[in-house]
Amino acid sequence: MTDKRPPLGITMGDPAGVGPELCLRLLGHQESLDACLPVIFGDSAVLNRVASILGLDFPIRCLSLREWETGNTGLGEPVVIDLPSSDLDYMQPGRVDSQTGAASYRFIEAAIDAALNRRIAAVVTAPINKEALRAAGIQQPGHTEIFAEKTGSTRSCMMLTSDELTCSFVTTHIGYRDVPAALSIERIWEVLDLSHKAMKRLRGRTPKVAVCGLNPHAGEHGLLATEKRRTSFSPQSNPRDSREST
Repeated sequence: MTDKRPPLGITMGDPAGVGPELCLRLLGHQESLDACLPVIFGDSAVLNRVASILGLDFPIRCLSLREWETGNTGLGEPVVIDLPSSDLDYMQPGRVDSQTGAASYRFIEAAIDAALNRRIAAVVTAPINKEALRAAGIQQPGHTEIFAEKTGSTRSCMMLTSDELTCSFVTTHIGYRDVPAALSIERIWEVLDLSHKAMKRLRGRTPKVAVCGLNPHAGEHGLLATEKRRTSFSPQSNPRDSREST
């Protein structure tokens, strides 16, 4: 019988962070294993060491990236795509380091390539360290920007979703003082449009959408700051199609 569980790429995240433990916990979580086939993009030596420290089993097949890319995917069971990351003797848990930043980026790259080549159905990411990423010379500040660049997306936004509530962000990975200058009618509409279409695809129905104000009470018509006056928005503001309503 063909295994109908979707293969999900799991990036291990920063080797010095919590990502390796999360991957190991996932492999022992039967509900997750019933729902998908985990394909972990990470460092098997790090996973083995963390498993030994935590007293966890690590009975999983490991493939090199070359073995994975040349057709032997190992689907039908969870698998680790082994991407050796750094000197284990040098790496210290919890320490920011360029080696672990570079490794976490490599895991993400490999998983995105696998998704674009339809070898996995989607990518799930363990945490990365943005300081370590920058120390490795990676200019993108986070997952959102990395995925947008690697997939060639001209429009993107960060969305957090649950059964009860979904939140999308007009800005990501910038300081609070830089937010007002990053807002524009075009960008606000872009995020609304992306979120509206994504929720229709995910939920199969037209979503109810609310736009949060930048300031308390949305500024109270200038009483609590004036950014809303300078960057006002209404559904009719869409320069591409003023007829669409969210």
